[in-house]
Amino acid sequence: MPELIIAQQGTEIPLGTWRDHLPMANGIALAQSEQKVFSASANGLLIYNRDDNTVEKLSRSNGLSDIGISWLDYHKATNTLIISYANGNIDFLQDNRVTNFSDIKRAGSILGSKSIYRVRIDGNTAYFCCNFGIVTVDLIKREVRSTILPSLTKPETFDIAFSEDSLYIATAAGVFKANKEDKTLPYYIAWTPVSAFGTSKYYHIALFEESIFAVAYNAGDASENLLRLNKNATLTQGISAGYDYADLRVSGGRLFIASNDGLRTYKSTAEGGGEENLFSYSADLKHPEINAAFRDDTDPNIFWIADKNYCLIKSYGLYDFQPFMIEGPYSSNVFAMTSNLRNIWVAPGSYDGAYSPTYKVDGVLMYNKGNWERYELKFPEYIRDIVSIAVDPTQAGHIFACSWGNGVAELKNGAVVNNYTETNSTLQGYIGIQKDLRISGAAFDKKANLWVANSGVTKPISLRNASGEWRSFGFSSDINNSQTGPVMVDSSGQKWVILQEKGLLVFRTDEDNNLAGYKRLTSATGQGGLSTDFVLSMATDRDGLIWVGTSKGVSVFYSPDFILETGADNWDSQRITVSQGGFNQYLLDAEEVSAICVDGANRKWLGTKKAGLFLVSPDGTSQLAHFNVENSPILSNTINSLSIDGETGELFIGTDRGICSYRTDATTGATGFGKVYAFPNPVRPDYHGVITINGMVTDADVKITDVSGNLVYQTVANGGTATWNGLLYSGKRAATGVYLVFCTNADGSQTKVTKILFVN
Repeated sequence: MPELIIAQQGTEIPLGTWRDHLPMANGIALAQSEQKVFSASANGLLIYNRDDNTVEKLSRSNGLSDIGISWLDYHKATNTLIISYANGNIDFLQDNRVTNFSDIKRAGSILGSKSIYRVRIDGNTAYFCCNFGIVTVDLIKREVRSTILPSLTKPETFDIAFSEDSLYIATAAGVFKANKEDKTLPYYIAWTPVSAFGTSKYYHIALFEESIFAVAYNAGDASENLLRLNKNATLTQGISAGYDYADLRVSGGRLFIASNDGLRTYKSTAEGGGEENLFSYSADLKHPEINAAFRDDTDPNIFWIADKNYCLIKSYGLYDFQPFMIEGPYSSNVFAMTSNLRNIWVAPGSYDGAYSPTYKVDGVLMYNKGNWERYELKFPEYIRDIVSIAVDPTQAGHIFACSWGNGVAELKNGAVVNNYTETNSTLQGYIGIQKDLRISGAAFDKKANLWVANSGVTKPISLRNASGEWRSFGFSSDINNSQTGPVMVDSSGQKWVILQEKGLLVFRTDEDNNLAGYKRLTSATGQGGLSTDFVLSMATDRDGLIWVGTSKGVSVFYSPDFILETGADNWDSQRITVSQGGFNQYLLDAEEVSAICVDGANRKWLGTKKAGLFLVSPDGTSQLAHFNVENSPILSNTINSLSIDGETGELFIGTDRGICSYRTDATTGATGFGKVYAFPNPVRPDYHGVITINGMVTDADVKITDVSGNLVYQTVANGGTATWNGLLYSGKRAATGVYLVFCTNADGSQTKVTKILFVN
């Protein structure tokens, strides 16, 4: 088997920087320059460097303006890669610099979708084929020349090809032709149908050897057919039928035909002519599903291929190939995340707004130190729609995955060892449907008991104890049969469960796991005081307070231990008042707070449905940061879930467009000093970022001196991490030399010293 080269992401990123974690296997488009070959997935670029045979990644987190790439082309005259997006956005990549061109995306005169299907270059003009017609852009001036409307009723244009004096387009209404110099080109009157092709929808078109090749779509059976109209106006049908075609392209004297069944070419007359099955994979790799291909500009013996399963393939012909990929998760779906021991676990299933299953079979995803793994869930059938994951605190690699429809899957080291359903546990079917077991969440307590929320059943809570025995619990009529959500166990052992649209359930158990009290918490005074009964998220902080995200901001329980105490009062949640613009208002009162994460400094990261991500102080009264798509590389303003790697402080942000992460300046502190280290170290002349000092006790006092003992900086750690910008009190950069970092815990009983080397 040929070696599959996978470019890994680094295990750590600098403080205050971003990276995305998106699938990169599906290569959908290709382009080449003299030095590089570019393969695009929807989520970014894989860039192959011819000089050293290496690959690199370019995505939204390190330069691109968007995700959802639809096509590529390269303009040799200006050495510019043109990147089009499905939403109408455009990027120009020139000399390692990205310039955004958003004229189509922002055009108010275009109603509805602004999807770009193809971009093809002729001379110094780029033709963007869109669902509303064609937009031409001058690549020298970088300005729109015209908008072409080839039809009044069906302007959707999928592809374009060029002869010396004419344009040929594949549209929703057939194949059309126009003269390049026609002054009425922007109007439908300039476009003449190529009648031999009929009025079917055509997806792809190319001109080769005085023939027009086009791919027709048959709506009757959803099939596609490659047709050829030769110079004698003879139409050949069914020359290659039964495939799903992805691209037609003339390159290096051949017509390349990319499809879900491999790569075929038509040779030029000079090469002997005829159709040839150029490329198919050996049994070692997955079935070829090729989206684009061309001949190398510098070596005609090399062919480049973008494949659905292998982002980029370099080939010297049949069976002689080298695949390249960028590390990434199997899927961009993310419903919920949880973390432990440097692992980030992702539940990629979902249910819709009516709480119906969506039948996703992505399994379970796991990230660890730069590597993504996917665990397929079959036992023996696929276990679908994983919406929550609970990690056993006593056994590494032991997890329970909650399925919205198929019960609970138990995994050990990535393999399913059991599937708990109505036959082998106390779990029940949804509203009496025996086989429809909708499990919304689960969490372990300190004794390794697993508490499971079972939606729409008479006993909505089940317990699997540390010995593997099951029992279930029923409550009052306003709780039983409810749509349940996530589960959380707080610092005192109380269990919290979101009741969809009905507030919260909180309960506690005795030493024998018998029910010892419960309450349903709502927006009513004396019954919880929530801002609304529509609860979306919850978290317990380092002080034991319970933070609840709702459709109207945040509510905080400051005395959660009193909720179930007989006769206790004044335990209702409170809303945090903040001052903004001289006015007092409730924290994020107008936002749906869909995710809450507490970092090592006890600060709160608040994800919302529409406004992105907020960081607030430990008490919530001060906003410390706000990230959205306008001011950061975050993938979307819709946040589904948050989870943090406590050791590195990297915050993982699950959005409706996939996962990205941000390296925060706080980590989980320890009770004693571990391996205290600075990053980067040494600090070289070209580094001007923040220096991170990790491995400290919680909130340690940190003093930095030169070797003579002169104090140059002091701070207090955020959890287990302190930061220094490398500047002295005078504002000057630290000179070349060794600097000592003295770390002390709160009472001075523990100390640690490390060193930082500056090289200027």
